[in-house]
Amino acid sequence: LAGFRPQPPRAPQAMQRIGLCLRHAQREYGADASLHDAADALVRAAINMLGGTVVVLDTRLHGQIAKAQAIEHAFEAVDLVITTRMHGGLLSLAKGTPTLAIDQIRDGAKVRSVLGGLGWPVMQAGVATVADVVDQVRQLCSDDVPRRIAEFQRQACNRHAAAETAVLDALQRMWQR
Repeated sequence: LAGFRPQPPRAPQAMQRIGLCLRHAQREYGADASLHDAADALVRAAINMLGGTVVVLDTRLHGQIAKAQAIEHAFEAVDLVITTRMHGGLLSLAKGTPTLAIDQIRDGAKVRSVLGGLGWPVMQAGVATVADVVDQVRQLCSDDVPRRIAEFQRQACNRHAAAETAVLDALQRMWQR
């Protein structure tokens, strides 16, 4: 998602509208690995300290392709996104929205590997504290954040282009056989 139609990063501002894009339990990693309850409690406690209006964001299309535009607009309409979803992190950063990413799988999974692999900081549920989350949100108001988002977008676009080239090269080699 971050490789498609990235928008210019936003200038820092007060975080009045906080978008929450949280993942439910992820049983595919095992019953003991999913820390979604800890992640939810951490995020909600931090939001209580920060204040602001909470907007629940959902990245699932539910079989409705027409819903994609509404999802994009929802990510543009908030000042900050706090997410435990890989897709929530990718979409919010593609939209230039400051993003606090939390991996809710013990020892990390998709959120850390994808977002962290592209250079975006990721907090770990079960390790991060409410004070850590509040501090990170305040850092997302800094003047350096637009540059960091732009760098993330550049990395994502470069990876997308490299992957596209690799697929086209592989198809061409297959065609030549």
